[in-house]
Amino acid sequence: MKNLDSKITLFKKLSNELLQTFGNLTPEQFEQKSKCHQWAIKDIGSHLIATNGFAINSIQRSVQGDYLPAEGQPNPGSVNSQSMAAGIASRAIQISETDLPNNSELINVLFEMEKSLLNVFLSIDENQWELPAYHPIAKFSPQLFLDISLIELILHSWDINSALDSNYEINSGESKIINQIWLNPEISNWLYTPDETQESELVCDINLSEPLRIITWRDQIVISEIPSNSNLVPNATIEVRENDFPLLISARDNIEIAIEQNRAEISGEKDIIYRFHQWFKGT
Repeated sequence: MKNLDSKITLFKKLSNELLQTFGNLTPEQFEQKSKCHQWAIKDIGSHLIATNGFAINSIQRSVQGDYLPAEGQPNPGSVNSQSMAAGIASRAIQISETDLPNNSELINVLFEMEKSLLNVFLSIDENQWELPAYHPIAKFSPQLFLDISLIELILHSWDINSALDSNYEINSGESKIINQIWLNPEISNWLYTPDETQESELVCDINLSEPLRIITWRDQIVISEIPSNSNLVPNATIEVRENDFPLLISARDNIEIAIEQNRAEISGEKDIIYRFHQWFKGT
């Protein structure tokens, strides 16, 4: 429960910072292109309104014992980030352009949705965090909704702030938390796009403060911590800054460019960087 409390505290902090950022935007900055593909900064606000509403509804249904997809919704695990991308992108733009075209109204609705989702997290009893909850990407739970909400806030805050300030970076503490969230198989499978040309298992170690191991084979991916007694020799090892890895795995940064700029190094089979781009095409 202590870990959950710290995550809720972080959610509240990140949410408040995001709302403050939106509150300080000029009308021109609202329309400015963000670092999230296809979206202006205002579209990120619209997207978070939509995802928060979905999370609130799904968690509340979960607590009531209802975790099945509503009529017309896909079964859990039948989609991933790539298959959902176009629909998510167009829905956010639609909200910005037609439902909430007024910037002040968008900020007010975003404020209410962020506050409502926080209150839902605060209302969950200790024995309810692992209850089954509906999400199209996997069999979910309220705890996974908290994790994915942290991913959304950390990455989309970067999408906005780095568009406004090229020196903006995800801080080290937030990077460590999000890098541990990738260990959830439900989350890693959501990120992963299988490489149909891959003929054998590949192992790629990521040297961070808490090193990670990525193993892929056909339609399967496992992201785990590296066991201290492991004798497995990886195909490649990537050295990367802690706060760059969330951007690489979400395709906001390019590993080849990171290597050219001395922000990353690779040893072993160098062509695994091209596999990396195939596996992780973006969220």
